[in-house]
Amino acid sequence: MNTLDEFNTITKNGHHYKTEFLLKNTPVYIANSLRRSFSSMVPTITFDDTYYDDIQSRSIRIHKNTSALHNEFLSHRLSYIPIKSEKTKYFKIESLQELSGDRTFKFSKTTPSLIFKLNKKNNKDMISHRDKLGLINVKTSDFIIESDYSEEINFSEFFQEDVFTKDNILLNKLKQDLSNEDGGEELQIDCIPVIGTGKMNSRNDPTGTVTYEMLVDESRVDSVFEQKKKYLNSERVQKGLPEFSPEEERQLKTSYNLLDKDRVIQTDIHGNPNMFKFSVESIGFMNPNKIINNGLSMLVISLKDIQNSFTYSKTSYDFEYNDKIEINTLDSTNVNEGYIIK
Repeated sequence: MNTLDEFNTITKNGHHYKTEFLLKNTPVYIANSLRRSFSSMVPTITFDDTYYDDIQSRSIRIHKNTSALHNEFLSHRLSYIPIKSEKTKYFKIESLQELSGDRTFKFSKTTPSLIFKLNKKNNKDMISHRDKLGLINVKTSDFIIESDYSEEINFSEFFQEDVFTKDNILLNKLKQDLSNEDGGEELQIDCIPVIGTGKMNSRNDPTGTVTYEMLVDESRVDSVFEQKKKYLNSERVQKGLPEFSPEEERQLKTSYNLLDKDRVIQTDIHGNPNMFKFSVESIGFMNPNKIINNGLSMLVISLKDIQNSFTYSKTSYDFEYNDKIEINTLDSTNVNEGYIIK
């Protein structure tokens, strides 16, 4: 029997934004590891709002901002723009494990230099773009991309429209200057893409939602209800009360279906849940199937990193480990015996 099954692709306005699948014959800790890896271990590309005194060290370089949003707020907003990470033509990612044990990511040397520029001003040239309040929108579609390529790169290569509204991400609004047609609020910003993971910062989480639910065992739902009814009736008899009337039984069944039915889950021979329905929704970094593939790959890489930190004896069960692994006994005040492994 396949472990992954019943893949269901969900689209809206021609965009594949969610994938559902069934994970079978798998313990719950593996299911939870997969959920966490999809959300926090997949490398994605964003703008980093970390502030450095040297402007050349910043990912987001605000040269001019006369809008209502102050620099820190605007920079934080820019950092949450999902940039498509599937374009290997523009983004080639390499990974390595540092001596500290941390896994880091960087662009390969063949990745072209990219600068995302926002230059917009609400002057007289923008009259046709103003709303009834005299404001103009600044969206991801206003980015101009400079690169090593000779041809012009369209913003749509990096920024996806909203799958429901089919609109680009709104970043800011600029006011006009009623006393000066050539005045008005202005933005001049350069942004450099960087790599990160959701484990380090939530802006790099490629998922809108990533969930799993245990499947109800429909073949046992009625029998479990009968067991519950039998137990409750025996309690009533012991207290000198009559058994449930047909109307009371109907109310009990309604309450059971609402509150307890979902607890009757499919399990293995040991009584542990082993069937899970996953839902993985993308917010625009990459296709949901790519999130699943990369999440599985990163989980395997993490396990390999742990495995490679141990050296096992060929003649006994003894082993040695390097500085990337830390093993301590549990606190003596704890009633349990065991080890903490970091």
